[in-house]
Amino acid sequence: MRKEIACAVFGVLLLAPGSQTEAQQAEDKLILPGNRIAGLRLAGRLADIEAVHGKGQPVGPGQWEGSVAYSWTTPGLHAVVAGTSGNLLWLAISSVASSPWADAATVEGLKFGSTEEQVRAAMGAPSRTYDATKGKALHYRAQGIAFLVAAAGAQAGRVTEIYVYWKHRTPGDAAVVPGQRISGVALRSTLPALRALLGEGFFHVQLGDLEVFHWPHLAIAINLKQGRLWRITGFYDEGHDELGLRYMTDRGVGIKSTSQELRAAFGEPVDRRKLARVEDWEYPTIGLAAGIAMSGSLQGHVVLLSVFAPQ
Repeated sequence: MRKEIACAVFGVLLLAPGSQTEAQQAEDKLILPGNRIAGLRLAGRLADIEAVHGKGQPVGPGQWEGSVAYSWTTPGLHAVVAGTSGNLLWLAISSVASSPWADAATVEGLKFGSTEEQVRAAMGAPSRTYDATKGKALHYRAQGIAFLVAAAGAQAGRVTEIYVYWKHRTPGDAAVVPGQRISGVALRSTLPALRALLGEGFFHVQLGDLEVFHWPHLAIAINLKQGRLWRITGFYDEGHDELGLRYMTDRGVGIKSTSQELRAAFGEPVDRRKLARVEDWEYPTIGLAAGIAMSGSLQGHVVLLSVFAPQ
């Protein structure tokens, strides 16, 4: 569903100035959730990693539509990149013999070899757990970190992989005000102000005269036409859902509301169009549009909300 919603939405320094060497990175042992793994920083680009560790090997799609996963086998390093932009969405390290991060740890002391009990004692209950072939992944979306606990082998029951990604949050109060704003993102905002507010970890796509910036961890996108802010879109995201975060209007209708609830609150749309994965409902006089999922587990529910200048 995450890739489907991202597709519908579309339809900075990794290292400090002056590249660090691998030896310098190895001296940095701190893992900061939502920020960095030792000298590897999320707020950077693929090129910065490759400057230190060599060319990464693309190994397939990442978690979001249009993202690409890269791997560096020798140091046990993995990254997910936003399309061809080079922007980093996700970093991971694996417990391999040649890992330069064997002793890297969080402030709480969590590192390779920590037990699930130690992770839970330090971090609390995870927002979600995933059972996979390699083991159990404990995700802490609000903090921006996850731990893989091995299911078998010599390290069974212990952390063998650590992931750091952007914290799932809303940039403001999560309110949807038709014709005005979504959360802290207002139609009157300038692009520099929005970039400062929303930060890194975004996709950037140019489609003719339409320019799209899309932040998966914020579940928000901005569309510009000829350089001017045209629409703001909030969308369904699994991480937001796990944390109980929903973009919502003052009429109690928001992400995951049913089409019946949307109709009861705002009436019949002026225009309805079937797009790739959603049916678009337009309310131009108030500056609101909604995308209704046409398939999947959220079929018949609102998965996109957009605001724009009333017409």
